Amino acid sequence: MPARGWADAKADARAKLVQGSEFLKHGQFEEALARFQEAYQLVPSPKIQYNFGLAYRGLGRKADALEAFERFLADAPDASKETRQNAAREKAQLVGQITALEVKVDLAGAEVFVDGRSYGTSRTTPIYLDPGPHQLMVEKAGEGPAYTERINATAGQRITVMARLIRGSATTPPPRDPAPRDALPHDPPHPADPPHDPPPPRSDPGPRWQPIAAWTAAGGAAVALGFGVAEMLSANSKFRDFNNQPDCGEVYQQRGGPQCSALFDDATSARQLSIVGFAVGGALAATSVVLFVLTPDKPANDSVSLSCSPSLGGVSCAGRF
Repeated sequence: MPARGWADAKADARAKLVQGSEFLKHGQFEEALARFQEAYQLVPSPKIQYNFGLAYRGLGRKADALEAFERFLADAPDASKETRQNAAREKAQLVGQITALEVKVDLAGAEVFVDGRSYGTSRTTPIYLDPGPHQLMVEKAGEGPAYTERINATAGQRITVMARLIRGSATTPPPRDPAPRDALPHDPPHPADPPHDPPPPRSDPGPRWQPIAAWTAAGGAAVALGFGVAEMLSANSKFRDFNNQPDCGEVYQQRGGPQCSALFDDATSARQLSIVGFAVGGALAATSVVLFVLTPDKPANDSVSLSCSPSLGGVSCAGRF
């Protein structure tokens, strides 16, 4: 390609990457992926595989995202250290969320298809699949019937299929039951302090009566404490009236006449009621605190923040998910 033409292609690719990054930041993953694909057609830099991985992950295509991040790490050793670290962390998170399918064929040159997509004739690495049902087909032109099998993929699973195409041995097995989840031998260790922390396990919201009971106890505590305060103020006022009566003060031991006795009894009764109010309010407040502590937190809404900046051959993005 002429020098000017190559420069123009790089400039156009850079513009596509910038546009894709903006779409990515706003959660428009389909549009972002389309721009990244257009940029890759102009300049097929392996660094753009990183951008593919971010877009695929946003679309929920975890198997495609994992494959893109692996291709980026394998083919773009000159990418920035930060971008490679982010790609490695993304890969570590995705490995346990997909199925690794290994297909072994007894006939060289046979082509492998999954859900109609070709994976070549001599693939030595596993095929990554998103959880769910998939249709496997292996065939070689002129070599008799194709081998087909239905795969039920689950997250973290590894499946090995022996596809037989030699004449007289080709069979179509019944649907394969999901195998137990095994740790994939090629899984990388999970890096420390990842910037894209996996969401914490969502706790069981627990019995629905707990928060209701907690708020009810809190309301009852407030009412009881308010009652106790009111009765305490009333008792102080009545004791003050009792003390301010000359006759009552002089004959305190005998509580004076009927008026003094009534004042003293009312003040004593109000003080006792205030003590009861404080005791009940304290008990209800303690019950409310215990219920609030035992009530599991509701799952927090997921938040996404993403920062992307274009580079000559790709886009470096980092954030928290």
